[in-house]
Amino acid sequence: MKITKTAALLFSAAISFHATSAVTTTVVDVPSGSHTQRFLYMRPDAPVANIVHLPGGSGILNIQPDGNMTDLPGGHTVGCGPVVRTRDQFAAHGFSVALVDQNSIGQVWQTEDVNEVIRYVQSRDNVPTWIIGGSSSTLPAMLIANAQPSTSPGGVVVFSPNTDVGTTAKGIAASVTRPIQVVYQPLDILQQASLLFSQLTAATIKEKFAFNSGTALGCGYHLFGGLDAEFVATTTSFIDRYNGTIGPPPASVQVVEYHHAAFDHYFITPVPAEIALLDAHAPPLQDWARTGFSFSVYPSAGAPAGSVAICRFFNDHFTPKSSHFYAAHGFGCEATISQFPDWTLEDDKLFNTMLPDATTGACPAGTIPLYRMYNQGMGGAPNHRFVTSLAERQKMLDAGFVAEGAGIGVGMCAPAP
Repeated sequence: MKITKTAALLFSAAISFHATSAVTTTVVDVPSGSHTQRFLYMRPDAPVANIVHLPGGSGILNIQPDGNMTDLPGGHTVGCGPVVRTRDQFAAHGFSVALVDQNSIGQVWQTEDVNEVIRYVQSRDNVPTWIIGGSSSTLPAMLIANAQPSTSPGGVVVFSPNTDVGTTAKGIAASVTRPIQVVYQPLDILQQASLLFSQLTAATIKEKFAFNSGTALGCGYHLFGGLDAEFVATTTSFIDRYNGTIGPPPASVQVVEYHHAAFDHYFITPVPAEIALLDAHAPPLQDWARTGFSFSVYPSAGAPAGSVAICRFFNDHFTPKSSHFYAAHGFGCEATISQFPDWTLEDDKLFNTMLPDATTGACPAGTIPLYRMYNQGMGGAPNHRFVTSLAERQKMLDAGFVAEGAGIGVGMCAPAP
């Protein structure tokens, strides 16, 4: 690309080579001790968040003075990194993006070097800063996030973690207190997302997101081949939701219900990234639409005493249909895992609810009944629906669904609105 200007900024060498749609891109060499740290910096007008990305693989992007990045012999394919290849979309979303390369003496992922990058971008825009790493840069990303001042808003996103999740990783993961999202593809044989997620014991805001699509070709499942738009929507949705967050998670979150008219199936989710994808109606989700019904639940992180976590399972053995199943820990989750291997555990803590009295179906004070109905396998695939409306419950019973749960069919108890 053509170099349009060169300038010295805060004693850093910065080359601006591209500026379109109010986004200015520069190559910056910021001083760090006796050497310099290079990064590619994309800044939209008035960004609402800073993204500092540590590439996986070798950690080397080989950024040239004109902003181009080239593969090194024997190295990973630079263009396959999901943040690298979608950097324009992140900038268009209103985030500044800093892609961190090796430093001038050939080192990568050095905490002080990355801190200098963070200081640089924060000196231009004092907005929350998010560290994104993945694959082999998962641990460095968490380590650097842990090194930020507790009063500084922002968080961390990691994807396809395939690093050692032994003692060292456990200690680093257990020290993460910032909002953190773990993104992965279950068909990626290298990923260890669930194990890493279980080690995030101090994070009060944490979410795990699994893609159930993509391709093994090209960049593959590990780097979310064929999922550029979905990757951006998933990560930006999480960042938008918790941007600027310092402190405990909200007391409750909303679960949104969707309906697939052709399959006559219902699906519920509290996950902002899933809601964004469903609302976008992009293939293969174009046939799902909101029903207009929703209800509150407790985030699993910081959920009140006495509540239980709800597991979500997925089964695609009902071609052309698939189905999800929801069960509480201690009341169906563990039994589904051990007895029904065709049901894949997607999330062991999707959200928390209270449980009703096993005999009467009565809910604890401060909660309301969440009625559970089962379609009896109509149409060749099982499906459940959960509603708080007695009228909607009766409508489903009239349509051939049957009530399941305690009392008249109370499956869970949701926080009262």
